[in-house]
Amino acid sequence: MFDSLHYRNDAAIVMRRLICSLPTGQGVLGVATCDKGLPATMIALAGSKNLPGIIVPGGVTLPPISGQDTAKVQTIGARYSNGELSLEDAAAARCRACGSPGGGCQFLGTAATTQVVAEAIGMTVPHAALAPSGQPSGSTRQPR
Repeated sequence: MFDSLHYRNDAAIVMRRLICSLPTGQGVLGVATCDKGLPATMIALAGSKNLPGIIVPGGVTLPPISGQDTAKVQTIGARYSNGELSLEDAAAARCRACGSPGGGCQFLGTAATTQVVAEAIGMTVPHAALAPSGQPSGSTRQPR
């Protein structure tokens, strides 16, 4: 996405307008995970002066038990173009990159960093940032 910063700002403006359209609203709950939606939600909630707001971050996708993580998989296009990876191997790597449903990237990129910032400035409950997606609270990951 070439206009990701513009998209974040536009999404924040739309969300603020939606918040303003709730005349009897008593608070705002924002649920977001990605590197575009989470910053936009933070901007919108910060701009909502008359309503309390809280963010529930979506956590992070667990790394795969076998295969490459999402940071490595992001390079499959370049590796395929350079002949380092077959089309079949690229397709398989892409399908195996996520070890759990939902959540953001497995590395400390924009989405994960924004979750940490939201927690640090009190926009979410303690220990909500970087929670493993798709896992019950307090559990450890079991091998398949």
